[in-house]
Amino acid sequence: GSRQARQASMEFHGCGEGGLGEVAGFVAVLPSVSIGNVAQLAVELLVHNRSGLRLAGHLSHAALLPFVGPSEPAADGWNTAGKDDPQPLLTSMDVFVDVKNQVLLLQQRAPCRKRLREDFRRDLVAWLVASKVSSVILLTGCDASQRVDADFGDPLKYVAMTPGRPLEAAAQALGCSPMATPPPSESRPDGLTLVGGGMSRLFLKDCQQASLEVFAIVYFCAPGDNAGHAVRMAQVADGLLKQRGEQDKATADADSMSMSWRMPPSWRLLYGSLTDPSLW
Repeated sequence: GSRQARQASMEFHGCGEGGLGEVAGFVAVLPSVSIGNVAQLAVELLVHNRSGLRLAGHLSHAALLPFVGPSEPAADGWNTAGKDDPQPLLTSMDVFVDVKNQVLLLQQRAPCRKRLREDFRRDLVAWLVASKVSSVILLTGCDASQRVDADFGDPLKYVAMTPGRPLEAAAQALGCSPMATPPPSESRPDGLTLVGGGMSRLFLKDCQQASLEVFAIVYFCAPGDNAGHAVRMAQVADGLLKQRGEQDKATADADSMSMSWRMPPSWRLLYGSLTDPSLW
């Protein structure tokens, strides 16, 4: 029993000189492994484009499938190893930190074992609570074929578990609208339905029960090349983070929406070469 309990806990393993450090009051951003991988792609764009981030370490959990791979250069050089030094390795779940702007960024690169998904979700929430972050921004995809009429139009929506908080006001300033909530049912008393969203619906409920402010950015998509959709999601997430910083809000909006987002080198030709326009 005790062995299983240890396996199910979330453990942080620091790397580099700084480690995680004190993150109380930071805002945490993380993806839900969900349809189209749009949330993970958006986090990857944030990693490669937001200045000030550094790789603090990795999270391990018995639920996470093993993964390890080489990193690639990021815009601000968070992997600042010397030319003769190996670049940091990336794992199933990496933790990046931006001390200046008080941002904690989690990237999940591998799915969870089905029988341990609930343990993973609850332990992740417990780890965030223990870290004393001020709020959580969850990025998630949602099945575009399951939209209700009110959600047609802009495929990017938000879910505010605590209405009226600053994150909701910031999202509205960025031109985002709330996701429509279907009528409550026996299985969904709150009406919240996120088909294809992975752990997102239950994660939002767990954060709410833990009195942890949580806000979700939802993108209605389908499997396939969602790199363009990820840019839009990353723009909104970046705008939310900048609005809570020292910048003027109007300037933050303009910066996030107009900046040129650098795609990670590994995304090149992911779906083959571009089609020759003369064919059409």
